[in-house]
Amino acid sequence: MEVRTSILGHIQRGGTPSAWDRVLGTRYGICACDIVANEQWGYMSAQRGFEVVPVPLSDALQSNKQLPEEFDTEKFFQENRAYAIFQSKWALLREEIIKAEQLTVDDSVLVALAEKEASKIGIDKERLIAYYKSSDQVKDRLLGDKLMDLLISSSKITELDDKSLPNKLVKG
Repeated sequence: MEVRTSILGHIQRGGTPSAWDRVLGTRYGICACDIVANEQWGYMSAQRGFEVVPVPLSDALQSNKQLPEEFDTEKFFQENRAYAIFQSKWALLREEIIKAEQLTVDDSVLVALAEKEASKIGIDKERLIAYYKSSDQVKDRLLGDKLMDLLISSSKITELDDKSLPNKLVKG
């Protein structure tokens, strides 16, 4: 049996997280770790303004948010099916290329990332290094970055002007 990991959230949302997504996710994770360390059971990480803070779960459960009645779920699924299939295929291909090229992320890469990001997000470098070392998502993101660097360096990219493109592709 072959087992594969995939970050389903990326596929569901339609792509790789932005820099803001990554920083916010890191801040949510650190807040969640603080919640556990402080034994604040019944709390969750939440963004309040520009801060990520612990809030009681009861705050999140006060109202039941639902899609509008006019939202057509079937239409949504049909309109997004092709892109979801594309994302799934890319995720599988990505894993195969990473394995074939033996791409890895070592501690020095995680330390360099923490040194770069610690002051930007206001978290102690050592704490960030510890988090990065324990985070499969951070390692996956860095592997993805290495893969894109490899693909770009292995590709010949030629810029075309509008006249060299078929008429159906030219914006008018």
